[in-house]
Amino acid sequence: MFNLKKMPFTNKLKNKELNYSLKLLDRYEYPPEIEKLVHEFINTTSHSELQKFVDSQNIFSFSTNIDLTENFDVLKEKMAYELNEQLLKLAFLI
Repeated sequence: MFNLKKMPFTNKLKNKELNYSLKLLDRYEYPPEIEKLVHEFINTTSHSELQKFVDSQNIFSFSTNIDLTENFDVLKEKMAYELNEQLLKLAFLI
């Protein structure tokens, strides 16, 4: 299952008082959908709101290892992993 508690930086990102530099520091060129998800995550005020957002998505285009024909829960888990990786880089500017 998709578990936001695995993302230890959630509270840090939820702090709207801070401005974050949204640099996608990765070896891949991510599509606009990823950037939109990152913005949505940072602007999310609660875990339940992010969960609703993730649940509402029915189209994913993250990377070549994402198979749209997979079980939806498996797909969400993979999406969460990729989003988690990006958010860690954004939060800590790795």
